[in-house]
Formats: sequence, C-alpha cells, structure tokens
Amino acid sequence: MVIGLLINPGRFYEERKEEKGYCRALLFLLTVSILFTAAGTLLMPQKKGFFAVVFFLNAFLMPFLTAGILYLVTRLICRRLYSFEALFRIIAYANVTLLISWLPGIAWVGGIWKFYLIGVGLSRTGGIKTRVVFACLATAAILLLLLIQLLKPIISA
Repeated sequence: MVIGLLINPGRFYEERKEEKGYCRALLFLLTVSILFTAAGTLLMPQKKGFFAVVFFLNAFLMPFLTAGILYLVTRLICRRLYSFEALFRIIAYANVTLLISWLPGIAWVGGIWKFYLIGVGLSRTGGIKTRVVFACLATAAILLLLLIQLLKPIISA
C-alpha cells in the first residue's frame, strides 16, 4: 500500500475511489502514527514519554481536524462533492509523509508533500480541476493556521 501511494499517488487514490468506511484508513493512520512516534521519540534527549504522547496525539488527531476544516471548505466550494468520510480517507493516506517527517529538518518537506497528496486525492476521487483543488487546499490551510493561532494561548499555557 505504501509503495503504491509513493510511486503513483494518482492511481492509488483512483483505486480507492469506491472505498467505504473508516477502517482501512484508520488502520493505516494508526500504523504510520505509531512509526512516526517511535522514530521521533528516539531523537528526544529527555522526557521521552511526554514527547511520545504529544507526537502520537498530533500525528493521529490532526487528520481529523484537517478533514473537518477541509469538509467545511469543500461544502462551500465543491457543493457536497465530498463526504467527511471520503476526505478523512484521503488525508489519512496522505499521512504516509509521517514516515519521513520525524527526521530533523524534513518536517516542512513532509507537510508540503502531504498537501500535494491530498490535492491528488481530491482531484482523482472527485474529478475536480487543479485550480479548484488549489483553492480548497489554500483556504483550508489558511483556516488551519488561523485556528492554531487562536489556540496558541491555550496550548502554550
């Protein structure tokens, strides 16, 4: 599954176009989240338990938040073309980038790659044009950044 997603993400998402339910995507997300957490925690000099919890929660829960925001955006731009379930599957599989994101200095590359994979998933499962995909992703990214800024005082307290 990982190889197919890495080599040809367009075909990977096309083959999953008719997939239903959360089970396979959740298992995939759980697996890459655990691998990310294990690898990332090894690099921490201290408080490994604390960082393991933070890394895992971030890796596992952010796709739900991202899917929620993208769901709202696509409801406005794409007129009910995507369900939350379909968006969650696209985003869960795009989190294959966690397999490299634990490396120091590589997280930003993984983030860009993840948004690219989400865009490919949107395009291949919903058949929308590249400019619409870009509009959806840009809007969702801006909303996600605004949400993080609003929550910063709560998170850092």
